[in-house]
Amino acid sequence: MIVYADALLALNLLLDYCLLRLTAQVAACPFSRPRLGLGALFGALYALLIFLPGLDWLAAWPLRLLSGAGMAAIAFYGTERFRRVLGAFFALTAALGGGVLALTGLGGATFLRGTVTTGADFLAVLAAGSCCCAALGWLFRRRLSRTVGGMAEVRVKLQGETVTFRALVDTGNTLTDRRNRPVLVADWRVLRRLLPRAGLEQADFAAPERGFAKALAALPPGRVQLVVYHTVGVGQALLLAVEPEEIWVDGKRRSMLLAGTAEPVSDGGDYQGLVAPEGRGA
Repeated sequence: MIVYADALLALNLLLDYCLLRLTAQVAACPFSRPRLGLGALFGALYALLIFLPGLDWLAAWPLRLLSGAGMAAIAFYGTERFRRVLGAFFALTAALGGGVLALTGLGGATFLRGTVTTGADFLAVLAAGSCCCAALGWLFRRRLSRTVGGMAEVRVKLQGETVTFRALVDTGNTLTDRRNRPVLVADWRVLRRLLPRAGLEQADFAAPERGFAKALAALPPGRVQLVVYHTVGVGQALLLAVEPEEIWVDGKRRSMLLAGTAEPVSDGGDYQGLVAPEGRGA
């Protein structure tokens, strides 16, 4: 039986990356593309190792589970509710694997140790995996579309750091700065990841004047400001806000600020930000 090492590595790298990206979407988990890539590479190397002479014992199911947990840990460990993310990863792995087996089985693909072993079958599995990822993503977006207001995917870039997260489209978010630019309100952890050198903590957003001094030391002048907002029972208060170099909402570049709040914007963690319909382009 011939195993094409280069095709095996490439196939698993692509499908594992798609699987990790889909996991981040389903679990509403902030992610880093380099970490997703490293996790996918780990999974691809494991798939290759089980075919090396004397290493067939690596194909045992307990080790497969450990390999999957390792992939998820490389990509997501350190995020909030990691166990929830891990559960979503394994559920999607089962769904994707079952779909690929069903689709390729119809075409008579040959599997060894859970992996295809001929060059022609690699193309079939790649096509089947792509279809399954697209279908799972479509089903998830369809579920989100039923949420009042809907969800938006947000990508923010500042000083070489890129953070991606999900935001609820909130018709009640009418917050703007002095120049009348919309303000996207996010969990304080989003800004901490965006500004690692500032050393921001939750207390810096509860007392934004202190956080302002920290952010000002890490950013050029004009990139940091305090935004005034009003709430029932509190009256006037302040939010620490930064002006990103780039902010994309659902794939469209927008001009807005990003403000952090000391309290989570979602009790269940389904999203990490609140964006006005105008910010999304709705």
